[in-house]
Amino acid sequence: MRFEERAPARAYAIRACEDASSLDVITGTFSLYDTNVITLIDPGSTYSYICMNLMSNKSFPVESIEFVINVSNPLGKYVLVDKACKNCPLMTRGYCFSADLMLLPFDEFDVILGMDWLTLHDAVVNCRRKIIELKCQNSEIIRIESDESRELPVVLDTKVSESKIESVPIVCEFPDVFPEELPGLPLIREVEFAIELVPETSPISISLYKIAPTELKEGFGRPSFSPWGAPVLFVKKKDGSMKMDIDYRQFNKVMIKNKYTLLRIDDLFDQLKGATVFSKIDLWSGYYQLRVKDSDVPKTAFRTS
Repeated sequence: MRFEERAPARAYAIRACEDASSLDVITGTFSLYDTNVITLIDPGSTYSYICMNLMSNKSFPVESIEFVINVSNPLGKYVLVDKACKNCPLMTRGYCFSADLMLLPFDEFDVILGMDWLTLHDAVVNCRRKIIELKCQNSEIIRIESDESRELPVVLDTKVSESKIESVPIVCEFPDVFPEELPGLPLIREVEFAIELVPETSPISISLYKIAPTELKEGFGRPSFSPWGAPVLFVKKKDGSMKMDIDYRQFNKVMIKNKYTLLRIDDLFDQLKGATVFSKIDLWSGYYQLRVKDSDVPKTAFRTS
């Protein structure tokens, strides 16, 4: 057995509805091996299917198919289908319209006829009038009208509305943590970001890079009289905006690195057990959460022309 290399087949989730006059689906009754089957005509389905519950009560011929079909519904769920009834004689008005019906678990219909069957029999579907026209083997055209005397199924509307950040309860509870714009320097908190240097390190001041006047007019930096100074340049991003890069390579050589043991990845996953709320924070907001210690601010200075 091997898996089929193609896009997943499509089938629709359905439910019963009493108001037949407002439906946009087409149903009909066919005879299959002397058994009347309620059929949904579904151009949105790639293949045709027969209800597995119906098969359990009948002795219809079943065989394995060459490829396993991955059938998806509008809810994003998948079912693997590997059996089918080939050349099933669907009878109506004395005419036979054969169909290859794959076994699929659903309850609302006995049979779903998809695009493969509609194409095979040159069907013309009139959705507004709920009528299909089928071409017989003798080229005669017969018309089948939808049966509206019974409870008909409808296609579920599974469109999911776009989520907005305002609809997340935890965001509404802590608006200061998720601001739309940064309101200035971070608040003074119990923990501050300190920059520790190797003892007896003298201030490092590197020759500046040339920078265009446009960036200076935008006010990306502020005047500083710090003895420290790292060169800075602005790089244009793909979207046309500018990204500031500060060359702290020489400064990093004399800075004392934080040394602590990293947690094991499996331990981190264990901590998530039973959690129902997950959050993430981007670098733009992440750097804003921790304020640089006042005495270390001069060390972050950079130089421009």
